[in-house]
Amino acid sequence: MTAGAAAQEGFEVAGTVTGVTHRTDMARVLVRGVIPEADPVTGVLTLLAESGAGVDLVARTGPAEDETRVGLALPCADLDRVRPALAGLARDPRLAVEVHEDVGEVAVEGMGLLNRPHVTAGLLCALAGVPQYWLAISQTRTSAVVPRTEVGPALSRLREALPTLTDPNQTRSTTDVR
Repeated sequence: MTAGAAAQEGFEVAGTVTGVTHRTDMARVLVRGVIPEADPVTGVLTLLAESGAGVDLVARTGPAEDETRVGLALPCADLDRVRPALAGLARDPRLAVEVHEDVGEVAVEGMGLLNRPHVTAGLLCALAGVPQYWLAISQTRTSAVVPRTEVGPALSRLREALPTLTDPNQTRSTTDVR
């Protein structure tokens, strides 16, 4: 898609990377199961909304898959608010609920990032060798959920890669990264 066509479709085309950020106080929740008569995703999101928790990332498989999976990342401070709801979900024998409180998040912030695949590619190259649980991409942010112990090294790598992330003419392959 050309820049002109992207602008006509409502995409941000004058984007730029403004920096990198991180959080070390995240939890990762995974809900898996099969409920043929209902979409568990709706239930999970309703419970989260009712608890007032701030969810940073939500990913799911589609209803056409054999098993529904809902993954989300949220601040640990909000986890206590959702624990009762998650415990209620876990009582359903058709669902499995996992909570991992040992994660953090690193992100590249900017504008128009959906139209800049080199930013996501650069983030992935910079994080080569760092375990990554989830990746999220939006117009203003590309982030990865990583083990909490890896947030510092991941952040250092992203800061090193920042010139590459801001200039699409500078390319790196995974072999260029440690």
